[in-house]
This record gives sequence, structure tokens and C-alpha cells, in this order.
Amino acid sequence: MDPIFPKWTNKIPLYLGISVLVALPLTVFFIWYYASPKFLNVGYEPDQPIPFSHRLHAGDMGIDCRYCHATGQKTSFSEL
Repeated sequence: MDPIFPKWTNKIPLYLGISVLVALPLTVFFIWYYASPKFLNVGYEPDQPIPFSHRLHAGDMGIDCRYCHATGQKTSFSEL
């Protein structure tokens, strides 16, 4: 009696399993990297609530930003 499928079709589940094991981590990595704020928020500058230049305080006087912006290292934005 002749087989219904050719003999090479027995390896299809193995190839599919290996493909999933390789493709799934790569997909997760690309989504994790390219959907991250580090990649998406390049050049992001939020509008300041009041017109204020940091040149004097942070620049000329050398005052640490954390003196006024306590949440600067804990969040993606700095509040007063």
C-alpha cells in the first residue's frame, strides 16, 4: 500500500517547532526594543508650563536639576 504523504512531510513538525523557537524570541526582542521610549522618544521636548530658561541655574550656577525636580530620575518627566 502506498503512503498518503511523501516521507519528507514527517519533518514538517520539527521544522515548524524550530522556527517558532527561533522566531518567537526574535519577535519579542524587536517589539521590546523598537517600541521602547528610548527608541520612540528621541528628541522629545515637552512644553514647559512657564517660559523658563535653565541656562542660569543649571548652566551658569551649576545647580543640580534634582534640587527642583525631585522625580527626574524616577519618571519619564520632571515635576516641580
